[in-house]
Amino acid sequence: MLTFLRKRNLLSKSPIYLESPKRYELAISTSPDGLHYQITLKRPSDVNDKTTWCKTAAFSDDAGLIFLGAAIDCKTSAP
Repeated sequence: MLTFLRKRNLLSKSPIYLESPKRYELAISTSPDGLHYQITLKRPSDVNDKTTWCKTAAFSDDAGLIFLGAAIDCKTSAP
């Protein structure tokens, strides 16, 4: 995925810093039949550090759309 984004010069436009994957949690869930999936990519938050609570997360599924989101009560900037 990173190679594709690099070739298209899209990494610099991402609100998520993907060049350092150690900073992120990746969760992939599939349906029992293996035909559907959901992917979540987010930075872990620390309950003791409020600065980590409003980081952007990315979500996708087999529909092929990528959604960006933040926790409830977090301000997000318009693209």
